[in-house]
This record gives sequence, structure tokens and C-alpha cells, in this order.
Amino acid sequence: MSHLTPKPNVLNVYGAGTPNFVKVKILLEEKNIPHVYHKIDFSKNEQFDPEFLKFSPNNKIPAIVDNTVQPNGISVFESAAILMYLSEKHQFTDLYADYKTDPALHAKHLEYLFFQMSGVGPMTGQLGWFLRQPDPKNTPAIERYSAEVKRLYKVLDKTLSTNTWVAGEQYSIADISLLGWALYFLKGYYVDHISREEYPNVYRWLDLAAKRPAIIKVLETIEPKQK
Repeated sequence: MSHLTPKPNVLNVYGAGTPNFVKVKILLEEKNIPHVYHKIDFSKNEQFDPEFLKFSPNNKIPAIVDNTVQPNGISVFESAAILMYLSEKHQFTDLYADYKTDPALHAKHLEYLFFQMSGVGPMTGQLGWFLRQPDPKNTPAIERYSAEVKRLYKVLDKTLSTNTWVAGEQYSIADISLLGWALYFLKGYYVDHISREEYPNVYRWLDLAAKRPAIIKVLETIEPKQK
């Protein structure tokens, strides 16, 4: 049996050391959700393993297989879908507002969740990819993605100039989703592009988040950027 085969009667979580998995890891830590972790080894191309593709057809992490749900379990891929699924399943209304009781806050959580998924995540990922390439660098591509990442974080900085947390005065899955990438700033990544001086509200938010016990644990798993 492959180590990727989901175990019965537990929540199976699949990931590796990436920003998108960090999001799920934060939620698991925040709520102490019991689970079994399956590490995907990219060096062995395990993301293309037929066993993994059964429940993550886009060969991406994170993914979950929730075998606490009977009779056949439920699989979910895409980080935002996982955050929403787990929050709704466990009724974490403190993190993800219920539409029936607070439709305005529910909508705000969705807005910033998908702001991250459609813009911040993909654009930061592209910038990181081009920055990691060997010399000679593709300067036009770096400049393009850097400009877009800066623009997106200006939007976030403006939001955080009036809000304690992304969607208002309460920490939520909107924060968790954005922290998946932004926590890397505290480890030295992207700071030439998103600086503390130019984005004071983003860093105020990051510093506040970094005091949370769950975030402290997750930060310990992120390797500092090599100089």
C-alpha cells in the first residue's frame, strides 16, 4: 500500500513546505483539528502518483481526504476550498461567518479569500519563480510581476489602515489565506519588493498575527531565506 493511500476514519492531509499548504496548516493549528499528515515529495514526483491524482486531479497541494465522513469520505483540493470546507464542517463561525446570521461579514470573508486566490497567490508565486531562476534573469518578467504584487499589497495595506484584521475587527479565514504567503516576509522573502517602510499596515497586521500561538508554530516550520 502506498503511503499516499488515505487512512480510514481520519482526516488525511496532503502537503509540503509551500505557502498554499501553510494556509491549511494554520487552520489545523488554530483549531487543533486531529489529522494524519502525508508529505508529498516533489523530488520523487509524488504529486503525479496515481494514488494522489485520485483525489487531487490537478496534481497540486494541499489536498485532504476526510474519512471521518461516512460511508465514502470526502476529498477536497484547493486551499480556499479546504479552508471553507473545514470551517463549515466544524461550524467555525468565528473564522468564517455564516451567511444566515451575518451575510455582510460572510461576503467580506469571501471577497478577501478570493482576492488572495485570484491575485495575491498566483502573482507572488510567479514573481518567486522568476526570482529563483539562474542568471541571466528575465528582468521584464520580474518587473511585471513585482509591479503587480506591489499593487495588490497596496490594496491590502489600504484595507488594513482601517481594519485590525483583513475583513474587520475579527481574525478569519481571509487572514489565514493571505498569511499563507505573507508570513514569508517575516522570514526574509520578497522584502526587496514588499518592505516594512512602504507597507506599514501589512507589517502591523503580520506582527499581530505572529503573536498567535498557532502562527508561532507555523513560522517555526518556514525556513529563513538564504542570503
